[in-house]
Amino acid sequence: MRKSLIYIAFFITLCILCNFSLDYTIGKQLEKRSPYYLAFASIGVNSLECSLDCWAKIKTTSTEKELEFYLSELLKYLNLPNEADSFRLETNQNSTILHHEIISPDNEYLFLLESDTRTKETYFIISFIANEEANIKGIVEKLNRIMGIKWSHYYKYAGSLTMPLEMEGAAQLINVMEKNLDIQDLENFSGHKTCTCTGYSKRLSDFAPSMVIDGKEVNVQIAIQIDEDAGKTNIIVGSPLILGEF
Repeated sequence: MRKSLIYIAFFITLCILCNFSLDYTIGKQLEKRSPYYLAFASIGVNSLECSLDCWAKIKTTSTEKELEFYLSELLKYLNLPNEADSFRLETNQNSTILHHEIISPDNEYLFLLESDTRTKETYFIISFIANEEANIKGIVEKLNRIMGIKWSHYYKYAGSLTMPLEMEGAAQLINVMEKNLDIQDLENFSGHKTCTCTGYSKRLSDFAPSMVIDGKEVNVQIAIQIDEDAGKTNIIVGSPLILGEF
């Protein structure tokens, strides 16, 4: 009997230690995740597409050779292969445009460099699309190491639920995400099967870009769109705003 009690006590102790270890491991994994990821996870959305749009300009026009040089430098700073044979040049009356794409199963990189003779400026536009958040981390820091060029950037995270919610359910999801991101100075809108909120999140302040709208600082926008035809609900988070249509 005494031996059985010892075994039971040992088993209980082992279970407690295993649970503590599991909780500690999960906690450490969550620490590595961004507030964006945790906000999605809080409503049961784990499959995400992450995108980063960056743009900059210099106040001078550029020749074809200069555009190719700039693109090669960008690829070098981003540790991407320089496949000059894949560069695509386009010219018209007022501009020279250089295109380049790098596409893999997990990532997509789109580059557009344009020299405009009307404005006498050269524009740099880069879009990164990834299945994993880790694949877009550090890109802005690398671009900002390029001397003399000031970059602007927007983040966008997108996921979906495999069911079309009612508007009340969409509003509840927005409330959960607002609390998880601790969004202040909220502006909410509902209509046309879409709920949105815009505001400022201190949890995102360390790495999310911000802008001022009507005297208020904004660094995050959430949109929940009900797609009854496709039988799903789309969730999009953008910083400082959602770039493009939703």
